[in-house]
Amino acid sequence: MFPSGEAVPLRLSPDLDENYWNFVTGLDAGLQSTVPLDLPELSCISSADIQQAEQNQEAPALFPNITQQLTAVERRQEKNRLAQKRFRQRKKERSSTTEAQLAETTSQLHSLKLKQKELEARNALLEKLARLDKQHKLQQESPTNGCNVLMWQDDAEAVLSSIKEVMEGSAVVLTVQGYKQLMALEDFASWTAVQFGKLYTAYTHKQAQHLVEIEDDPGSPALASLQRLSLEISAVFTCLSITNPRVMDILSVSSMDAELQSEPHPDTFYNDLLATMNFTPSQAKDLLQLRRLLYGRTGQLLRERQALLNRMSVAEQKAQLIMSQPVKLGYCRASDALGEMTKIAEQLHSNAMDDRKSYKTFSSAFFRGIQTSKQTAVSMVHPYPFLMDATKQLEALARQYNEPPIQTLMEPGGVDDLQHAANWETVLKYVQTMEAGNLHCHHPFLQDHANQAADTVQPGC
Repeated sequence: MFPSGEAVPLRLSPDLDENYWNFVTGLDAGLQSTVPLDLPELSCISSADIQQAEQNQEAPALFPNITQQLTAVERRQEKNRLAQKRFRQRKKERSSTTEAQLAETTSQLHSLKLKQKELEARNALLEKLARLDKQHKLQQESPTNGCNVLMWQDDAEAVLSSIKEVMEGSAVVLTVQGYKQLMALEDFASWTAVQFGKLYTAYTHKQAQHLVEIEDDPGSPALASLQRLSLEISAVFTCLSITNPRVMDILSVSSMDAELQSEPHPDTFYNDLLATMNFTPSQAKDLLQLRRLLYGRTGQLLRERQALLNRMSVAEQKAQLIMSQPVKLGYCRASDALGEMTKIAEQLHSNAMDDRKSYKTFSSAFFRGIQTSKQTAVSMVHPYPFLMDATKQLEALARQYNEPPIQTLMEPGGVDDLQHAANWETVLKYVQTMEAGNLHCHHPFLQDHANQAADTVQPGC
């Protein structure tokens, strides 16, 4: 342009022809007709702009390919999540189904095992009953063989005249033969082991019959007879242990039928018997508490006995030393030493009697308090021809509940001997509460009396 603002006339170069000029003119017109786009320059787009565009949902318009790629990834991730969720759900359902099937199978197996034990116990009961039937017939056919079981007094006048003795506790009434027989307390003192064995066999035979009848018919009247016979045989045991302890010691290790079995039962027998006895949890707790108190008492008496024996040894050495001196010097002192030894001997005898009385009290609590009459009958029939060893039965129960061993219970356990003696008093009080109304069922021990006793060892330690 000229300074005056006038357009400079366009002059064609002589080298350009008219066709070229037309091309340039058309290109200029095409450029002027193009619609400008309001787009940001590519050089100005940053990652922050892209994120902002995605948040403003402008990405589909600006970056369609990137958005499609992200959507595909998300779809794949969502499909994977759903597949994993369905897999976990199926796995959980299969696991629940498997656990339910396992629980059902375990329950069925447990029921079958219980049924098997019941059948085994019934078979053992029937075998014992068959053996007892045979022995009973032999005794009836040969009444003169051996000693008579009892001099039966079926005369009504003789029985009535002795009612006073029964009321005073100096006699017991036996009905095992089908009629009442009065047995005075002093009569037991002359019994032999053979006589008691025959009587015990007769009771065991009757109890086996009753157990079979009750199993077939729980409402059978045999239950009342079983309860009565359980009381009678318990009374016989009590009278025999008081008047004839030597026979009781023999019977505790002897077979009443050597042809049936001559060796005592192994400890494993009492594991099976424990299942047959079917103690309730409350009975088990009472029996384990009784076990703790029994061996706490036994340990106390053992320590007292050991102290007396030590004193006896010292007194004996002292007496020998005195007796070795001249008579004029040691006569009076020797007499004093012998008197001390006599006193210690009396204390040892008293200690032994306390030990025996403790076991009697334990037996009464075990058989007549905690056990039921039916369980007492079971404890007679299944161990026959031996008497059931209550201590072995307790040990089988203690192993089942992981109780401490006997030796641990016999140790002081942080409790002095006076407390052990006081603990044992709770058992004596418990036995005194037993009466006709609670002799046939479980008479709770822990509920009424164990809270008065201080345990020497805690259960399960």
